[in-house]
Amino acid sequence: MRAGDAVVYANTQPGADQVVRANPLGLETFVQIRGPESPEDYSYTVDLRGEGQRLVLLDSGAVAIVDPDGNPVAVATPPQAYDANGNPVPVTASVNGNTLTLHVPHTTGDWAYPIVVDPKWLRKLGKAAWGCAVGGAAGALRGGGWAGAAIGCGAGILSGLNPF
Repeated sequence: MRAGDAVVYANTQPGADQVVRANPLGLETFVQIRGPESPEDYSYTVDLRGEGQRLVLLDSGAVAIVDPDGNPVAVATPPQAYDANGNPVPVTASVNGNTLTLHVPHTTGDWAYPIVVDPKWLRKLGKAAWGCAVGGAAGALRGGGWAGAAIGCGAGILSGLNPF
């Protein structure tokens, strides 16, 4: 089903929907967890198209697709999750081969549903754009919202920030 600039895949898991939206830097995916009956783990098989590419979990919590020399091809920012009231919900990522799993222990807290889980996939960009993307994501993740993203973008460009 299409919803504005996004495509919604309803009921991809019990009590959960998948939302996909293109953005200027790549692809944004959301899992919408509708209630406590929804699973806590969401796994995705990543299509590694280049020979020798592999999926790696970075110390920052980001997940990257790297080429055989370890150079980044694409990166998923550290996942974040928020409940219906805007409260952060714990979420972690893990990698097993070419499978990315997001773990959201939503049944252990007092959360307002729906909960939205959002990793953003970014393709390899030029140095300035890459610094902006990574720095902006870091600024937003620190709770700065759009203002934090803008400040992080500037800092990322100035420092040549790269998650690798």
